[in-house]
Amino acid sequence: MASTGAAPSLKRKDSFSAASREGDQLIITPLGAGNEVGRSCVYMSYKNKTIL
Repeated sequence: MASTGAAPSLKRKDSFSAASREGDQLIITPLGAGNEVGRSCVYMSYKNKTIL
């Protein structure tokens, strides 16, 4: 069955915009042991708040 519609554009479009302020960035830092189940630790920082 042949398609009669226009071909889709193959160009990549940016689906996100850069953070407008430094505080709007989510920073994720893996601290190690990522290969071991249940023992990995990740440090996240967003709007001057941190989670370990």
